[in-house]
Amino acid sequence: MIKLLNNNDVVQVINLMDKTGDSDYYHGYHRDEAVWTTHFLTVLINQNKGDVNSLAIGYFNNDILRGFMLASTFNNYYTNEPIMDVKDCIVDPDNPMNAKIIISLFDYMIDHTNMVVNNGEQIQYILMMTQKSM
Repeated sequence: MIKLLNNNDVVQVINLMDKTGDSDYYHGYHRDEAVWTTHFLTVLINQNKGDVNSLAIGYFNNDILRGFMLASTFNNYYTNEPIMDVKDCIVDPDNPMNAKIIISLFDYMIDHTNMVVNNGEQIQYILMMTQKSM
């Protein structure tokens, strides 16, 4: 089940990020934990304030986080149109259902994006993934 992440999901998100970051898939990838955690909390805080331009969602199975996505918008500097930018799409490297989880997270983000109106125009969803795990 997908739900908006809340303040009580923080430890599960950080633990899943650490587990994924420690997997063989991410060898050679450097992550500054303080910088990443600050970014995550900023997205979460903005979402909690009702900012539809910040999205922090999680895929849960029996209250266990199996994957999460962080996304936020920016304005395209060519046309000034808002774009949804996926910052993280992280899944448990040991879970055989990751493809389903990733599809579910992206479907939710796309549905959210299609509903959001910014300055009278729908936010476009250009999927700019800076990090992914399958």
